Amino acid sequence: MFTYLRPFLEQVTGPDVTTLSILLLVRGCAGFVGTWAAGRFLSGSVAPLLKLPALLMGACTLGLLFLGGSVIATGLFLALWGAMNTAMSVIWMTWMSQNADDAPEAAGSLMVAAIQSSILLGAVVGGLLLDGMTIFATFIGSVVLAGLSIALIGDGRRLLKRE
Repeated sequence: MFTYLRPFLEQVTGPDVTTLSILLLVRGCAGFVGTWAAGRFLSGSVAPLLKLPALLMGACTLGLLFLGGSVIATGLFLALWGAMNTAMSVIWMTWMSQNADDAPEAAGSLMVAAIQSSILLGAVVGGLLLDGMTIFATFIGSVVLAGLSIALIGDGRRLLKRE
């Protein structure tokens, strides 16, 4: 499931198999916590929170580029990244349910299509960057995409349903 992280962790952090397994376990457990926390503490308007996952995941990716040689720093970045990765789904689905109440099935379908398209494009672009350059290029590309999504979301107000 987390095989995309393995080349980076092996090349930069350089952990043994046990440490690599622990790092990936930390990321997975943090994902569980992120889903729980987002569901537990999300209330009211989610517009201010729409860019939070992209901001923190981009910062974690940037942090991995600079501090990825440290197993402890890598573990902390992976934990935060994992929590935000799963919290993002809860935040965006909550936003969608608040803003597409007249056509929830269509909105859900569009969300699934957007997620699948993002996975596809991420795999293609990431693969091209990895094959044509280095593993670091994929992480830089990820930071650039996080920055673009933060700019696109803005303060989130223009993404709200007009009443």
